[in-house]
Amino acid sequence: MQEMLDVNMYQVVGMLEQFKMRLLERKTRSGVVITSGLAAEFPGLPEGFTASATKVFSKYLSMATDWENRLSHEC
Repeated sequence: MQEMLDVNMYQVVGMLEQFKMRLLERKTRSGVVITSGLAAEFPGLPEGFTASATKVFSKYLSMATDWENRLSHEC
């Protein structure tokens, strides 16, 4: 389970932290693509609860990051 958390959650957050400020400072439009897979759309598949949970985390992390960045650019 720890390996799944490391790859599907912690690495995503770490990479986002590495690139976020650099991308926000650019004058041209930039973006980050975070993939989550079908397990995020169908959480709770038999024998895949942990995998589904990590994919849902990635999905909502990307949605929240997008929302926060849109709000910060409107001010």
